[in-house]
Amino acid sequence: MPRPPLPGAQEAYWRGRYLLNKGHETRVLSIQFLEQAARADPQYAPAYAGLTTACATMAFHMEGDVGE
Repeated sequence: MPRPPLPGAQEAYWRGRYLLNKGHETRVLSIQFLEQAARADPQYAPAYAGLTTACATMAFHMEGDVGE
């Protein structure tokens, strides 16, 4: 059974996922929340999967520098 995420990681993850599909401005904020989730718990795989999705979405829509 997987361990629960460390405090703050799951909340930051869900905030990031919520903002992901709201538009360009919120996609940038989404990445910030997902990075926060990964920093809060470096072993929380959903945070990295969310970051991958967010960067791919920005690249698909040709929005900004996804390497920021």
